[in-house]
Amino acid sequence: MTQKQYIQIIILIIIFSITGYYISKLTYDNIDARVQSKVSFESDYFIIGEFNHTFYNFNQSINKLVDSIRNASEGNSDICKIPTIDNIRPISLNYDGSTGIFQIEIINNNTDENEKCFNNILNLTTIDFHNYVKNAIDKKNFEIEEFSSNFLKEKDISYKNFEQIDFSDFLNLLNLNEINKIGLGKEYFVGKLENNKNFYTTVDNLSSKDFILNKLVEKNVKFYFLDEDSVTNAIHSEIYYATQFSRTMDISLLQKKLEGIPYKVIKTEHVYNKISYKVYILLLIICFNILTIIIFFSMNTYLLRKLVNFIKTI
Repeated sequence: MTQKQYIQIIILIIIFSITGYYISKLTYDNIDARVQSKVSFESDYFIIGEFNHTFYNFNQSINKLVDSIRNASEGNSDICKIPTIDNIRPISLNYDGSTGIFQIEIINNNTDENEKCFNNILNLTTIDFHNYVKNAIDKKNFEIEEFSSNFLKEKDISYKNFEQIDFSDFLNLLNLNEINKIGLGKEYFVGKLENNKNFYTTVDNLSSKDFILNKLVEKNVKFYFLDEDSVTNAIHSEIYYATQFSRTMDISLLQKKLEGIPYKVIKTEHVYNKISYKVYILLLIICFNILTIIIFFSMNTYLLRKLVNFIKTI
């Protein structure tokens, strides 16, 4: 190569390297970044509490919702406007059993849409929780109405289709939780077993029914009274009003839960995965200098032929 050709290639390298540098500065911000958005949260046990001896299953509710969003064929595009890949949205739910922390992760370039998706999921979970509470309130109201109805006096009880059992057998059935509901009279009890079988038993020699009442309350057996004297008895009235007051208080506590949310957000974060600026500059300069070599050999074709011949001899 002549001195002129050396100068020529050096100038081309400088020009194209500078061009690559300035183009990198102008275009780097326009390169899409892969954003990994995460929201961490935990269920709020003090809000969820326990209804009718059955816990609200927060884990199941949030899992079901996220699964339905992940599967694009089920719709839910309004909940999370995330582009799909093979009909699957890039969203996942992880749970750490040791800490009780849930984490929803979304991979999408739009952080605003990711934030909206997080908020929509948590809001829908709150709605599901509130619906659960409303159902629990309706159940309590039904129990109050049913208990009040059963408490009313009933007369002219027919013994048709009622099987007589010994009082000792009745006590055994009560201890075994086999009694569904029972009507209490002065000289007899009538009731229904868990298998829907009707029965009656005589209690004419029973001096006090107090221990029976306490046992019925302990076993959570529905009961009502068959004779007028029982209704006016002080202990019966006390149990009736105490039961009604307890259920009314349960409803009041449940109604307060409608003001709360069943979770506590711990943190939200966005991790940007993007090629570094230094690597981007280096790649552009390399590409432009490949172009420099192409242009140089096009300007000096005989050098290209010499290079080709040299390669053939190797």
